[in-house]
Amino acid sequence: QRLPPQPDTVHTPSTKAAMNKFHFVFLVATRLVCLGYVALAVLGFLEARELLNGAYELRGKTLYIPLEICQPSQFTVDGTTITTDTNDVGRCQTLDYLVNACAISLLFSAAAVLIYLVVDGLLRMGMRSFNRSSVAGMGLFLLFILIQTAVCIYALWSQARFWTDYFNDVYDALESENSYGIDNVRTHGSSFILMLAGILAIVVAGLVFVDSITTLCFRRGKSDDDDVTLKQPPSGSDTPASMKHLDSFNTSEPDYTNGSQEPSSDGNGNPAWSRI
Repeated sequence: QRLPPQPDTVHTPSTKAAMNKFHFVFLVATRLVCLGYVALAVLGFLEARELLNGAYELRGKTLYIPLEICQPSQFTVDGTTITTDTNDVGRCQTLDYLVNACAISLLFSAAAVLIYLVVDGLLRMGMRSFNRSSVAGMGLFLLFILIQTAVCIYALWSQARFWTDYFNDVYDALESENSYGIDNVRTHGSSFILMLAGILAIVVAGLVFVDSITTLCFRRGKSDDDDVTLKQPPSGSDTPASMKHLDSFNTSEPDYTNGSQEPSSDGNGNPAWSRI
């Protein structure tokens, strides 16, 4: 005998309303942060391109330097110090490849976030060209893209920070011999904006991951509730109406003791109940 449905003491209307409200607020906050990252990533792309300036430039008391790696004046090999004349054989290599890699990563990650937001919005508006699983898969790939972008930005930011700190220490040590009066050394592009873009990329990656998980769970829980509602029998009846007469159909010969007038065969030698 089927037991009557038990009351749901967990998913009460008030609890569901609170969950829906929290989920809505989280979705809106995630989308706003994503849009903020897109704007900051585009700005970071422009600032990274400024780092390609390969000239030393003095503006007031601030010296702007390019990012490059130069041959040291001396280095040690197996305990032996080797000194080179940097005026004759000194070589410097700019970090253009690293700068361009980070700039492109910022631009591609911004485009990926925009595509994710558009596809997710179309799905929530009722467009059936996509499903929730495909959007969750896009969110997973977006997670890797954002993490890779953040790592690339950190590499560029650390190089910029190293050289600015080095030159600042050099000019601070000069003191009175600092004939140009330089009191600050910076790169041509803003490394601070790059750092913010990298941090926000990690934040967006975490939000997109949590958003994909919570959305899948929310949708699945809603589907389960709908299934339970459809499977519940009508009120006041222990057995659905469509199941009332199923007991009369079986694989054995029907019982005619209840006054059935059906003939015992269909004229071809087959039992009459075989026509069912």
